[in-house]
Amino acid sequence: MSGDALADFRDAVADVAACIVTRDDLMTVRTEMTGIRDDLRAEMTRTRPEIMAHIDRLQDAMALQHEERTIDIGSAERAERLAKAAQSDAAAIGAIVTPLVRLVHAMRTQLDDLAEQVRVLKQRPPAA
Repeated sequence: MSGDALADFRDAVADVAACIVTRDDLMTVRTEMTGIRDDLRAEMTRTRPEIMAHIDRLQDAMALQHEERTIDIGSAERAERLAKAAQSDAAAIGAIVTPLVRLVHAMRTQLDDLAEQVRVLKQRPPAA
């Protein structure tokens, strides 16, 4: 404030006039915005196929991984039957082998006893 009312009023009017947006200003902004919108549309048009191609490649990779990891149910059931049959065979063999092992241990004990008796007989002096 300069103290001169008329000068202060003129300054205020000049400030208000500087803030007024004209129709030409709005048209310029509209033209700039239209250009930006057109640029964005062109960029989207160019980028969309690249993004879709990338998504397709990712989907193909996922499908391939899924196929590699998927097990046919029939194969799984067959593997389960084979495992149960092998387990049954192992149990049957165990039922046969266990008594044989016990028999071998008993025979080993008897052989050890016989060997000890032979050793004792050999250490005895001959009867005259």
